Amino acid sequence: MQKTVLLYFALLLWFVVPSQAQLTLSLPQLEAEIGEEITVDLTMENADSVVVTQFSFRWDTDVLEFVDTANIIFHDWQPDLESNLMQVDSGYFVIAWSDFTFAGLTLTEPTAFMQLTFKVVGEKGDSSALEFSDNPIPVIAGTVAGEIPTIINGWVKIPGGTSTTDTKEFGWEIEDITPNPFQTTAIIDFNIPRTEEVVWSIFDVSGRTIFEETKRYNAGQNQFFLEQQILPANGTYFVQLRTADFITTQKVDLIK
Repeated sequence: MQKTVLLYFALLLWFVVPSQAQLTLSLPQLEAEIGEEITVDLTMENADSVVVTQFSFRWDTDVLEFVDTANIIFHDWQPDLESNLMQVDSGYFVIAWSDFTFAGLTLTEPTAFMQLTFKVVGEKGDSSALEFSDNPIPVIAGTVAGEIPTIINGWVKIPGGTSTTDTKEFGWEIEDITPNPFQTTAIIDFNIPRTEEVVWSIFDVSGRTIFEETKRYNAGQNQFFLEQQILPANGTYFVQLRTADFITTQKVDLIK
């Protein structure tokens, strides 16, 4: 009952309180060797009085073996024991916290709110996505300022080899952005290994989502045209290509 009331309160705030900042949850992009233990920081920034946090987190168990969690900064909050679910053998877990004092958590700078330790168990050339997922429960970060979170997922790669999960073998990559910097139109050349939907997202340097589009592309080499009209001002932006199995982000500069 407490969870239902709290989530209702947080969702109500999203509709009645104007957004003051863009809450961002992000994950790193790492390279690691076979047998190495790595620490993955789950990072939050631009948070203004967060009172509810829940998410699903996923990884590839053929590449990463879960070891432990550490440094959870929500230690004074009440965990939702009905939702918290550790299915590490299946490559995911679900976590939910609620601040029933409504004091909230404020983080202006990028801060690791939780750390995960994995052992790298894949083969050379393998890679694993690190992702905040909506399966089995969606990502929610309710705040008194009404921010809706931007999600920037990451990955872990094992250098070398020709494993079947190697991104270049499969063709998931942004080959080039030309020109960069650009004034009117930037052409983004990219490859995907099969016909599928691609989600394009563009973020500013604060992590705020400027643009998002989903489009179906054929397997092989394709192009995406980035027009300056969709960007609000000169500056640096981050272009993200995301599919069901891969995510990559590159920087682009606009000079009008």
